[in-house]
Amino acid sequence: MRLFHYAHFTHLAVIVGQLFYSVATGQEVHTQQLDNSASTQNGQHSQLEVTDFYAGSLILMNNGIIEMSEIAEKDSDTEEVVQFAENLAEAHRQLNEKIKEFAPQVAQMLPATGSATGPHNTGNVNQSQPAAFPLKQLLTIQKKAADNYQVSSIMMLNNYQGQDFDMAFLGMQIGAHTWSLAELKALDSVGNEQFQQIVAEARSKVEQHLAEAKRLSKKFEDDQKFAGKQARQQ
Repeated sequence: MRLFHYAHFTHLAVIVGQLFYSVATGQEVHTQQLDNSASTQNGQHSQLEVTDFYAGSLILMNNGIIEMSEIAEKDSDTEEVVQFAENLAEAHRQLNEKIKEFAPQVAQMLPATGSATGPHNTGNVNQSQPAAFPLKQLLTIQKKAADNYQVSSIMMLNNYQGQDFDMAFLGMQIGAHTWSLAELKALDSVGNEQFQQIVAEARSKVEQHLAEAKRLSKKFEDDQKFAGKQARQQ
């Protein structure tokens, strides 16, 4: 079976990073819109809206990683990759639970968790509430962007099997976690102490996951080189 070339893996990671950056660029605009929508209210309310927006963004980030990890758990033939995917999914489920406890109103605004290609609940927020409606609109846009990314990623993964699949999955996780880490670092002054505790925990886990994804991809690259060397010697 053809092995997934390391240069292709690097290219995949760059593509994923660019996709996440396009979403992040939108987030910068959305944040400005949040500030504008709250211009007639006090600063405390404006800060709450910004915190809620990023809480929702973190939930969507976690949902995406969970869904991709569940696919890897099912489709990978490599025990190390399956174990890594299981750890990823569980860690990001736990993060989501803490975020939802912190901001239950945000969790209600988001469509129900599920496959990116399947139907979603549109939430249960009274759109007549002036504070909630703009935020719900922005989170809905974020959800659509996340779904578009998931559909593209799943289609890409479906093109690979065996070690090719493993390296594609790992490349995507390196790209996703690299961007997630950059965004989490940018949130170090957003929100109250409780939100900052969630951000700090998420950052720690993302750093661990990024390091493990890099380790596994390097291991598979070395295995590929060793197999090629042995083949040439025969």
